[in-house]
Amino acid sequence: MTDITATSFCPSSISARSAPASSRVLSALVTLIVLLLFTVSGGMLWELGLNYDGITGAPASKIHPATYATVVAFALFVLARRNPASLVPKLASQRPGSVVFFFAAISVLAFIVIDRRPGPAGTVDTFILPILLTWIFAEQNARSMRSLELMLHLLLTFNALLTLYEFIAGTQLFPYRFEGELLIDYRPGGLIGHPLTNSVVTGTYIASLLSGGARLGQLLRPPLIVLQWTALAAAGGRTALILITALIGFQVPRFVLELATGRRLSLLGWAACTIMPVIIGAGIVALHTAGFFDPLVDRFKDDTGSAQTRVQMFDMFSHLGLRDLLLSPDVALIESLRPAQGLEQGIENPVIRLVLYQGIAATAALVLGFILFVREVIRPLRHGCGLPLTFFLAVIMSFESLSSKSLLLAQFLVIVLVMFRVARP
Repeated sequence: MTDITATSFCPSSISARSAPASSRVLSALVTLIVLLLFTVSGGMLWELGLNYDGITGAPASKIHPATYATVVAFALFVLARRNPASLVPKLASQRPGSVVFFFAAISVLAFIVIDRRPGPAGTVDTFILPILLTWIFAEQNARSMRSLELMLHLLLTFNALLTLYEFIAGTQLFPYRFEGELLIDYRPGGLIGHPLTNSVVTGTYIASLLSGGARLGQLLRPPLIVLQWTALAAAGGRTALILITALIGFQVPRFVLELATGRRLSLLGWAACTIMPVIIGAGIVALHTAGFFDPLVDRFKDDTGSAQTRVQMFDMFSHLGLRDLLLSPDVALIESLRPAQGLEQGIENPVIRLVLYQGIAATAALVLGFILFVREVIRPLRHGCGLPLTFFLAVIMSFESLSSKSLLLAQFLVIVLVMFRVARP
């Protein structure tokens, strides 16, 4: 396995040539970025007086604080080099996928600004932020990554506990708002904010734990998975819950088979294997008796038209000409057609939504760049990262996700880069 630091940046990077103070500041900024990504939601920003998720308000408020911190960190990343200009050819030769994705995102951003289309900040937070973040992460040493992993476990554990509290108490501390208005959605959002985003982040973390991500002892992993699965059920993301439950169902017999074929466990490990099924079974019965699963069952019985919208969204194309679809659909026409098609809650597929709002050309550039970027980021990571990637790709295709302003891609990348990191000095 290739060491990213050694092969990508180290010959003339901060870690090799800059003053130690610069590395410490960069590590502190990365810690701040991760903290902001997983704790500061649009609902929290609204409570602080910033209309992040809405349309009105100062343009600067539409970009997430994590993005501002990332830009500052990237500036330090560049300026701390002896020859900042050398970064460009180095990225082009060693990170071509991310460079292609970066230029695709910048081109689409320029198109949106020049054509005066809505949502330029969405391109910045959704695509440019994760690209810059992966370049910066390549500079983090083993100590920084261990600290980030510990912080990530603590943040996501607290998020799960907060999600369960909101579910049980029937409240939302920082609910998702649009222009200050609360949506008719009482599912808990935890620290992450939106229930669907919360489900994707929680599910990605579970998938990472299931596939051997993170450096955890045998006794810590099962309780974390159980806690996160319970929080996922409370968050109410049906697609995420079905996929994660299926993955757990696949992993359990596989683990039993490994034990039967000679896998070694400590005495505490064997004790946990004996006790955990009883505890989990009793817990499920208790939760069912207390009505914990009733809201989720109701979601499956009545999805408020969510499944039907996935069919109706294709009818939108019949109202647009080929030239409009290829280059620049009329956003006003799309917005007027959505209520007539029953799509007030959104176009629940990111590719379809991008085509309808930005056109086929812009969508194709972003999709190609995204594929190259993700392939490049995932390839040098430890074995097992394919499972959370598969889960992530499957779930984000079930709602607007990356086609609107979202931190999902950045949050996903932080989880896999931290939990499946390669050994580095």
